[in-house]
Amino acid sequence: MRRPKEGDVFEVELGEGLGKAVGVIARKKGPGHLIYAYLGEPRALRPEDATFVGVVGVQGFNNGSWTLRGPLPGFTREGWPVPPFGRIGEGRNVWKVTLDDSLNTLDEEQVSKEEAEKLTSDDVYGAGAAVIVWRQLARQTEQRRRSAA
Repeated sequence: MRRPKEGDVFEVELGEGLGKAVGVIARKKGPGHLIYAYLGEPRALRPEDATFVGVVGVQGFNNGSWTLRGPLPGFTREGWPVPPFGRIGEGRNVWKVTLDDSLNTLDEEQVSKEEAEKLTSDDVYGAGAAVIVWRQLARQTEQRRRSAA
């Protein structure tokens, strides 16, 4: 079995009639990868269109439940940047976290809760937890689609 690499595209069946998620591995570091994920089958894989961006564990690749499709043509690290992340703790313990290309912390800046809520969470998701989040996002998308119809 081939190991996932930066720039690889993968897919995950969400089950429950929710279709699949398609993702791009933007950075790879040990037990976690920076993932840009999309619901369904997007026409184009572009970072700005991602439904989810976060650091996810590799268990889905290791156990075969996530399928590698192969490399994304034209992938470059510059084109798939590491975004700033938000960390929200108790009280004033609210931070904007900047990571380097190896997913190591470069800087932590105290910010307002409102600002941190606009950023991607700095949680590291296990493969199962990521699928649960993607299912929730798929349900929300379907509910919005039905409400608009």
